Amino acid sequence: MRVRTERDYYAILGVPATAGDEEIKRAYRRLALRHHPDRNPGDRRAEERFKEISEAYAILMDPVRRRDYDRLRQARPERGRRPEPGWREEEIFRDLFRDPRTASVFDELAREWARMGFRANDAFLRDVFFRGRAVIVVGPGGVRWVGPFGGWAPAERVEAPAAGSAADATPARPGFGGRLWSRAKEALKRLLPLPDGAARRGDLVYEIGLGADELRRGGRYRVTIQRPGRREELLVRVPAGLRLGTRLRLRGKGEPGVDGVPGDLFLVVRQKS
Repeated sequence: MRVRTERDYYAILGVPATAGDEEIKRAYRRLALRHHPDRNPGDRRAEERFKEISEAYAILMDPVRRRDYDRLRQARPERGRRPEPGWREEEIFRDLFRDPRTASVFDELAREWARMGFRANDAFLRDVFFRGRAVIVVGPGGVRWVGPFGGWAPAERVEAPAAGSAADATPARPGFGGRLWSRAKEALKRLLPLPDGAARRGDLVYEIGLGADELRRGGRYRVTIQRPGRREELLVRVPAGLRLGTRLRLRGKGEPGVDGVPGDLFLVVRQKS
């Protein structure tokens, strides 16, 4: 989703266009306490309002983006439309947590939210801002951006029987029918208000590399994935006869969502280099 210049970010935060960083931060803190989604459970507009004030805070606290935003909003509209910046919402929120100046406000907010009985952990932040597709760590060292979920997961074939049982990886609707289902599911999400547990889960997506013989034979593999703040090795039983591009699902091996229910881990099969 792209940032829109027709939004008046100064009005959203209730600050003048001449406001300094401290005034912007105070305004955001006040509004973030007022508009936490848990104040209005089940109200999707409350969450959108929370994201809107966070977007305004992120842009106005960034000197470069604020200067570009001011220039674009004052530009003469062409054919009734204002020029749009190239930023995407995901980039705005990513930098919000990567920059210590802007992320520091969440240290205090997390304590206040917890005192009020509202969600304040990393699962809440990554779910609201990134639909669960990022790693944000809330801890003694403050709020830190670690990176997006997913990436490349080394997979090493285990020839000898290993201690413990291997998790079964099952193909997740492969082929043309799977692609149709995926598109239909995305369309339904836009048309129907899915419950939180269905629309937001801590799914992880990684790629693994397998050779032609490994695809044909299948077997046990030691797969190393990066979880928030740690690495984990999983013993995975891969079925024989796979095709490149197949998504393997390990149910319940993802990260906990905001409701505490873990998502799934998906391994996308690629050609080993």
